[in-house]
Amino acid sequence: MASRGQSIVVTYVAWDTVNNVGKTGDVANHTLRWIKDGTAAAPTNAASEIDATNVPGVYKITLTTAECTCDSGTLAGKSSTANISIMPKDVTFEQLPTAAPGATNGLGILSATGAIPSNVTQINGSLTNGNNAILKLKSLDIQSDASTISSLNIVGFNGTGGDNNGGKAVNITGGAAFGSSGNGSGGDGIYIVGGPKLGSGTIGRALRILANGTGGGGGVYISGTYGQTPVTIETDSITAYPIRLIHDSGIGTLYGNISGSINNVSTSRPVKNVGYDNFMFPMFDSSTKSPKTGLSVTAERAIDGNPFSPCSNAVAELGSGVYRISLSASDMNGDKIMFRFTATGADDQLIEVFTQG
Repeated sequence: MASRGQSIVVTYVAWDTVNNVGKTGDVANHTLRWIKDGTAAAPTNAASEIDATNVPGVYKITLTTAECTCDSGTLAGKSSTANISIMPKDVTFEQLPTAAPGATNGLGILSATGAIPSNVTQINGSLTNGNNAILKLKSLDIQSDASTISSLNIVGFNGTGGDNNGGKAVNITGGAAFGSSGNGSGGDGIYIVGGPKLGSGTIGRALRILANGTGGGGGVYISGTYGQTPVTIETDSITAYPIRLIHDSGIGTLYGNISGSINNVSTSRPVKNVGYDNFMFPMFDSSTKSPKTGLSVTAERAIDGNPFSPCSNAVAELGSGVYRISLSASDMNGDKIMFRFTATGADDQLIEVFTQG
């Protein structure tokens, strides 16, 4: 079958109806018409005889690309020679790739696993809903070939005059566990891992969100339904930040209105190599184990596993067995610092501090 839109050579027969043989040397007497999808027109090119000796009565003509851009066509005509008939020749076309299989614009080649590797540049849905496509894939691996090109760029619907609302860019739901009994975990809606760094580079963020838009677009909005916890944040290291808020001028603060109860909230970690004023701690009687007042307390610190050495400032008593000390920047110049407070008649008080920054 011929390929639509590709020039072809069509052969036809001039038949002598009296002698029942092919008629040779008759091409000058032929008047041909190419009937393209029902419309007749004279062909662009002239016909010629193929081989009067070995294939008598067989002629050929080359149809152009434009003439072949149709679903079907018929080559027909007449001869001015008496008793010579031009036998009509029907041609059916189909839309096929013109390149070799596996080449650009060619048919795909099945791999050993039955898959066809391809580069998809566009997916068009039905005309009724415009550019929608449903892909049911077991997995999808999208990889960019340049650091300046996003692997995936998804944009939600932009509001129009008839619909001012913008649309969601992504709606993701994790898979549900199977069955009505037993144990089964639901699938994560989205699981993101930041890229590892190399040398002095920075670790890739697992998730980076930019609040943008006229009037100030919200960065993150999270809500829980059916009694579920909206956000759970955990870390596997005491030296890592579960949450770190950064302002233009450095580490900022958490700002907002919080309602409901807050459980297990510990004090924020002090900053490394920055003084910490009025660090408070209790002292206990070595016999009664009750808070002990009136002590002369000695303060020492061991920084990052090094031996204990005196703190820069003296300890002052607050009352009710509680004491305070202003720790200097040198006292705080470490990642892990053990403070030891001692006094006659009291148990030693050991407090470990982990810094940040």
